[in-house]
Amino acid sequence: MAWSQVGARKASMKFDIHHVSARQTVASTEASVEDVEQGREFLRARVEALVAALPESPVVAGSVEALQVEVLDPTSEAVITKTRSATAGASLALNHFSEGDEQMRSTTHSRASSVNVPDMPGGSRS
Repeated sequence: MAWSQVGARKASMKFDIHHVSARQTVASTEASVEDVEQGREFLRARVEALVAALPESPVVAGSVEALQVEVLDPTSEAVITKTRSATAGASLALNHFSEGDEQMRSTTHSRASSVNVPDMPGGSRS
């Protein structure tokens, strides 16, 4: 036994997953991605309108376009990509947990009827 294990207790983990609430959270998060996409399109349209309104100011128009291309587009795309990845992973994990719960429930139910209950001395069975 290593010195770090002396007196150590085995850690246990307990998962208490509320599938309905978790799925609602994932769905809500997925809906918020759509809001971000709509916001990105709205912002793109506003940048185009601003650039079109600045024909006499090519430096300012170029700066606004650069802001769109170098900051706004990559940032919004990163948010959308990371959120979609997270929700897909969460959905997959929820499916696995749900399937595992159903399998345990089914196994427990099928084996409960075959449990051997011995007669106890002095007891009566009804």
